[in-house]
Amino acid sequence: MPWISTAEVDEQKDLLKIQGHQDSVDQTFKVIHDLYRDHGLELDQADVSIKRRDEQPAHSAGRAFYAAGRACDVLKVSEDDAAFILGRVGKTKHKIARVSGAQLELHERNSTVEIYGDDESRHRARKYIDLVRAQRIGPVHVDESHNDGDLTLISVPSSCVGFVTGSQGNFLRTCEEEWGTLMFFCDYQGGVVESVATQATEKLAIFGTLWARCGAELKVMAAIETKLPGFYTSTLGETQSWDEWGTDTYPMHNDQLSYVLGRKGSTRQKLARASGCIMEYVGNVAFMAGYLPNRRRGREYLGWLCDQVGNKTGRISIDPSSREDVTLVPVPRDCIGYVMGDKRKTLSRLEEDWETLIFFVDSRALPFSYHEEDVEGLAIFGAERGRAGTELKARCGHTAESHGVTAWKT
Repeated sequence: MPWISTAEVDEQKDLLKIQGHQDSVDQTFKVIHDLYRDHGLELDQADVSIKRRDEQPAHSAGRAFYAAGRACDVLKVSEDDAAFILGRVGKTKHKIARVSGAQLELHERNSTVEIYGDDESRHRARKYIDLVRAQRIGPVHVDESHNDGDLTLISVPSSCVGFVTGSQGNFLRTCEEEWGTLMFFCDYQGGVVESVATQATEKLAIFGTLWARCGAELKVMAAIETKLPGFYTSTLGETQSWDEWGTDTYPMHNDQLSYVLGRKGSTRQKLARASGCIMEYVGNVAFMAGYLPNRRRGREYLGWLCDQVGNKTGRISIDPSSREDVTLVPVPRDCIGYVMGDKRKTLSRLEEDWETLIFFVDSRALPFSYHEEDVEGLAIFGAERGRAGTELKARCGHTAESHGVTAWKT
């Protein structure tokens, strides 16, 4: 079992102070004893003073108490459950802690789990631990009592269950890691869940925050659409929601999809980061989820990229003075090639490093004072910090080029 303890040396008192949970302290003392023996010494137990903190008796496992000033629940589990909750190299325990917002400390020696956090996070952690334990022995039963505003259920066609699960569960684990969710197929017993007509389905439960559940759900929808083309999109057109939180859709042609997807989805990821919305491509339809202003920006950025397919100029037309998401940088025309880099690689690197999106604008977007100068307008979209970093790099780049310096190419 991994162990962690802290050690502090008081040189004035010739004192070594070791703190941690019992397992960690015991392991640390074993290492110290071995170290003494390696040097031909023996640690005198009279020199060792042990001060234990008050701990809850083992028979009270499951009840809440306060340890080190923090609220704590203790769960007593079997040895098999303890290993299952820990997971490979602690991944399952870390996943439960991440999704619930609680801190988990698992003691394999006495098969107990300590849960630290506020009331809500400890409640979620206990719930997720019970669900994970249920996976070890059979189908997981989920009902309305499990929904504390942290559950989304998806109907998955039975023919796609293996595809969505992936080899040894790899696809679901990848979704969980990317979005910070807890996902598993379950036997749902409760209210109405949107079903798929004429097809046998299984229910996939997704636990997590609203943002995380939405991202994971769209990821699963994209996988199902790959296995069953047209399943979600055959009759789906362009949609816009005016709800504060919602989902919009934007159909695309094949050539547009290839362009806005990018290598290994890099362009899609840049669009999502710059706009601040969740963006996933389900077949040839872009799904944008999140808050209304972010979805509007994501739709606009996506539309500009789609319009560039077959557009030789590659310029967009905007009014920078009416927007809060753009920084306009003038670039001398003789420095354009340097700033862009070979096949736009330099700009792409800036976009990835600073989570921005960069376009060239037509002359109408430039301030009137620039019309007399031989410059192009570089429009940087994204969060304020990202735009500032990108602008600084771009200005340093064309300044270095104008002085014959190549310092920017790092």
